[in-house]
Amino acid sequence: MPLLTRGVLSSPMVSRKTLGHLFTRCISESIQTSEQNWVSMTSQRPSSRTLAAGVGGVVHAAVAGLLWTQFGFENLLTLLGSETLYATYALGGMVLTGVIPVALSQWRGTATPLLFVAGAFVLAALGTWTTVRQGLTPVGPTPFGWYVLLWPAVVAVAGTVGEIELRARRYRLA
Repeated sequence: MPLLTRGVLSSPMVSRKTLGHLFTRCISESIQTSEQNWVSMTSQRPSSRTLAAGVGGVVHAAVAGLLWTQFGFENLLTLLGSETLYATYALGGMVLTGVIPVALSQWRGTATPLLFVAGAFVLAALGTWTTVRQGLTPVGPTPFGWYVLLWPAVVAVAGTVGEIELRARRYRLA
């Protein structure tokens, strides 16, 4: 018999029935607390910062998707059916590349991540637009294609320039 069981159950003050009652009570209180926490979490409205980040992601993905179609790349819906992993990576990246800089801007008070992503987006779109405008077929990776493909690097550089901005501000204030 384990030491804990032997000590507790052999005690004249604690019976198996009492232990069962305590166990049941602890479980029911735990469930009630979890339900209350879940209700309070789900009944709260998202903050304006969260909404701004979500809107940033949706707007970035919508504009990127529109440009994707305008530049004559593969149809996104067809791509989802044939190359699901790549399409998910690209679409998810389009959303996250909009969400993360806005979130950094909102939560850390930095402007450079948003400016960097916007600048990279515009430059990539202009670079590809000049190719398409000349009547050339965008073969191989275009600037916009690289932007979509390398979105983690774009987000990482945006975060880095945001951190540099924060440190420069602290240094200036010190």
